[in-house]
Amino acid sequence: MRALLCLCGLVLATLMLLTESASARERVPLNRDGWRHGAIHNGKQNMPVILPGVARDWAGGCAGKKAADCRKLAEAFTNGSGDIRTDLRIAVGYWLAGCRAGDGAACGEAAAIIRNGSAGYVDFDLAFRTAQSGCESARDAEACALMGLGLYRGQGTARDPARALAMWQAGCASGGMEACRLQASALREAGDLAGALVLARKACDGGAAWGCGQLASAYRLGDGVTADEAAAARFAERGCGSASTSDADACAHHGYYLARTGDAANLERGSRLLTRSCLAGSATGCFEAGELGRRNPAGSKIARWEVALSYRDGCDKSHAPSCRELGALYLQGNGQVGRWPDRAIALIDHACALGDEPACGRARALGPAADAARRRVHPVHPAYPASEQIAAALALVKAGRGQDGLEVIARLMEEGHADASWVLAGWLAYGEPGVIDTPNRAQAIALAENAAAQGHTAAARWVGMAYWEGDGVPVNREKAKRIMQVAMKSGDPLDEALYRSMVGTIERDRQKAEYDRRLAASYRPRSFWGEVMAGLAASVSSYQPSYSSRPSSSGGGWANYVAGASQRDFDSFVRYATGATTVCRSSYC
Repeated sequence: MRALLCLCGLVLATLMLLTESASARERVPLNRDGWRHGAIHNGKQNMPVILPGVARDWAGGCAGKKAADCRKLAEAFTNGSGDIRTDLRIAVGYWLAGCRAGDGAACGEAAAIIRNGSAGYVDFDLAFRTAQSGCESARDAEACALMGLGLYRGQGTARDPARALAMWQAGCASGGMEACRLQASALREAGDLAGALVLARKACDGGAAWGCGQLASAYRLGDGVTADEAAAARFAERGCGSASTSDADACAHHGYYLARTGDAANLERGSRLLTRSCLAGSATGCFEAGELGRRNPAGSKIARWEVALSYRDGCDKSHAPSCRELGALYLQGNGQVGRWPDRAIALIDHACALGDEPACGRARALGPAADAARRRVHPVHPAYPASEQIAAALALVKAGRGQDGLEVIARLMEEGHADASWVLAGWLAYGEPGVIDTPNRAQAIALAENAAAQGHTAAARWVGMAYWEGDGVPVNREKAKRIMQVAMKSGDPLDEALYRSMVGTIERDRQKAEYDRRLAASYRPRSFWGEVMAGLAASVSSYQPSYSSRPSSSGGGWANYVAGASQRDFDSFVRYATGATTVCRSSYC
């Protein structure tokens, strides 16, 4: 018996040691375990970091070229973990460090971030070199696909489409879904729709949602195949919630079909999928959200003010029907945007230039009226992406053409654009020589509230503190707390601390002096608003009009919100919207 007890004790001790070891490996970085300062070069500059708890050990391992530790830090700063907040400017530095340590997948992650600018800068040379390293040294599929993209577009290297296509074909044949996607895009661009759809079907059958989304589009529109609404609906549903990840276009088509079933619950789910797929980058989602809001069936969750904004967001993505229908709103006026024939014709002509025959027909039907409208010279062309229009408007104000700048910002504000509402709110709150000489605090608060309601975190912080402190409005601390919940999505630790202070989870009296000092220096005065304007106008000094028949694609309205949305975040919303879960923990909710 004693031998048995002894054996049991040894087994128990061993299990406890294994459990403790596993626990140590699974620890999350917490400040309560201590912390230290550090720094990481992110490809552009050194980024200071605070390394809490176990992150200190990871940083030491990463410095010693342990790729696994670099990955832990990269993932922590990509997704947030423990007391580490999401910050892609830092995450990309650790992805690059992992790449240098031989992690090919880290090369692919870093190259993608550097290409798309989500770390605050774009460097095609560095992106290509990084992808090339991951491809040639580790044969990582994602890195090879992105290396091919650089070759195909001549970004960061000499243009070599033939080599790019060969790389994608080989990668796709080996099961690399990103290579399949890029090869399909190239085939579609070359007019080989049948070849593109073969790859899309392979991807969809393999669980890649983008393939299902492309098939849904093809069967719904009869693009390369015979139109088949039933098949389109099936592929849309597969790509929205049933695949390994959800595709924004698939969800846009799924939302379109749900909204037309005649069922109230499906209408609500469909309308939410349309607006959220638009936020996730689907031009189809933007257009269909506008169309649904325009029809306004009972039970739709799309408000009338969202109609113009939805079309604007779609037009910003070079979606011709969205530009055409935004122009149609300006032809008629809808209670939100006024009747402006010159703006209407500019947008309809742009849709025609993008290849939309209905827009061309509408322009021809307007005859001499269209010719007269075309003689109007716009301060900034209404078909520019909204982000470019705002940058151009701020440049006009800086150059002394305040009223021209105001016209552009006011037009975008009427279309429901959150950044434009925020700019105008600042001008109204503080005045702007040559633009608004007499401040109007009440109107400023109203516009900032509108922007905050759309998820604009800077506006939410400003107006939330105004209600908390009674700065220009009656004190309303319950409202302040609700609005500050929006501000917390910025990821700024101070926003979180302010909110915790408001709800009493820490001692406000003890913290009040420090918070008030920081608020006085950063948020309430004009300087805070000015810093945000500087961010919006980052391209003003080098701004050159880029309008052509195809203006550059840009993020749509709510750009700040969209930039922080990840695939995981979108998938979380889709699971909620399609009934897979009853709790929504996504920023899209």
